[in-house]
This record gives sequence, C-alpha cells and structure tokens, in this order.
Amino acid sequence: MNNSDPDLIRELAERRGVILVASVGNKNSLVSTTFPASHRAVPGVAATDREDRKARFSNYGTAVKVAAPGDALIRRIRLDCTPALEALPSQRP
Repeated sequence: MNNSDPDLIRELAERRGVILVASVGNKNSLVSTTFPASHRAVPGVAATDREDRKARFSNYGTAVKVAAPGDALIRRIRLDCTPALEALPSQRP
C-alpha cells in the first residue's frame, strides 16, 4: 500500500468524515495546478481580505474552488502591564 497515493488518502479521509481542502498558495500568482489543491477531490482555497476581495498575496486561477478569509485574522492588542494601584493616583501611598 502506498501511503502517499492521493486517492487512498481521500478515501481514508472520507471514511472518517474528514473534508480535505488545500491552500492554492501565497505568491500572488496565477495557478492552474498545484498539488494537492488541484486534485479532483481536494478543493483549492484562496484567501480574501477584510473587504472579501482577493488577498494581496493569494494565488488565483482555475485551481481555486473556494475563497475564505485569510488576511489580518489576528489583531494584536497591547496589554498594559501596569499594576492597577499605580493606575489610580488616589490609591498611591
């Protein structure tokens, strides 16, 4: 048995109720084939930005079957580590 056979991998995933998807890449390039996203059983996914447009880095072309949010998904929040008593002048000794 060849464990790298795409059809076998798809079959095993299907038996376990797993849905396979794959990125089409992040080089802002036209792609028609890219493994595994070009396999008939693996939808190729492109990235979209906050306005639901193609993300500036996402590949595009016939390998894309669906697009999903993929840009600026995490917002960095600066945490203030100042102790609460120092933040309240009336509480200072």
